[in-house]
Amino acid sequence: MQLEVAVTSADRLKHTGKHSVEVLLDGHEPLRTEWIEDNYGYDGRIVQPKDFRAAGRRVIRLRGEPEKYKDAWLHLAVIHQRTFSADKRAAEAHVPFAEVAKGFSGWVNLEHKDQFAGRLFVIAQLAERPTTPAASAALAAPSVQVNQSDLEEQIAILASLQEAPVRNPEPGAGEEAQRRKSASGDFEAPRQYSASAGLGEAPRRHSA
Repeated sequence: MQLEVAVTSADRLKHTGKHSVEVLLDGHEPLRTEWIEDNYGYDGRIVQPKDFRAAGRRVIRLRGEPEKYKDAWLHLAVIHQRTFSADKRAAEAHVPFAEVAKGFSGWVNLEHKDQFAGRLFVIAQLAERPTTPAASAALAAPSVQVNQSDLEEQIAILASLQEAPVRNPEPGAGEEAQRRKSASGDFEAPRQYSASAGLGEAPRRHSA
């Protein structure tokens, strides 16, 4: 099983500029989204809520059955990118794994030093680990049973064809047959193709 987490929106964050969201499940390594910049409206103000859909989703592969994580928490942290100093953990939220395991979609309030620091719209769900397309096709493909007697018969036929002498037609015999059929109106005589017909001359390169 795997836990899929996506942050689609951020609202009323305390800082302007670029933000990323760090996703951490107890017992696993933290994962970060891409940096998302602010969008400005025609009036010059920052558009709220901030659109985080471009950040995509993060996938956490569980190490065991979901029951193992009954006491675990999903931790979300908003990271603010700063120019002249280290990036800052601007706000955090904590959601029980038991809640996201049932399928979660909604706003999660953020806090910083016990104060409200904005909110995130989070979509989280448990899903089966997908298999690769090649592995799925290999498992689904039916096995082919080869009849040994049929195989030997086909090999004998191919061997007899290779040993049969090839008769070369007499010179001009094919052209004479085509002229006779063309004269009788059975089909039109084949046209001669010219490599330059209808193509014009190739462009010439001028030396400097």
